[in-house]
Amino acid sequence: MDTDHVYNSVQWMNFQLLTLIHSNLKTNPAATAYSFRLTKEQCTRLLKMSYTDIQAFATNMTGESLFLPRDNLLQLLDAPAGLASILSAVRKSVPSSMPPGTRMESGITFSS
Repeated sequence: MDTDHVYNSVQWMNFQLLTLIHSNLKTNPAATAYSFRLTKEQCTRLLKMSYTDIQAFATNMTGESLFLPRDNLLQLLDAPAGLASILSAVRKSVPSSMPPGTRMESGITFSS
């Protein structure tokens, strides 16, 4: 990112996660989509972006995190370390933007 500007923690986090996701989508798109709960459209759009596009986008997101905590984060933090991953897997969150009647497989939405 531009070294003449000091980025706040939200901008830096958005940039780091977007570049990580972008890089991983190039090598293993299905696993990346699943891990980050991305739709096919989100994956396609991110893959079309250049490094400079991602940098500009993250720079302009001055105070809004693109990656919000899970709704059960407190439960996971309170659980014993070995149990947290099991609880996380049992209660997968579904994106609120998914219309009723759809299901998610490997991060790609299919109509049922």
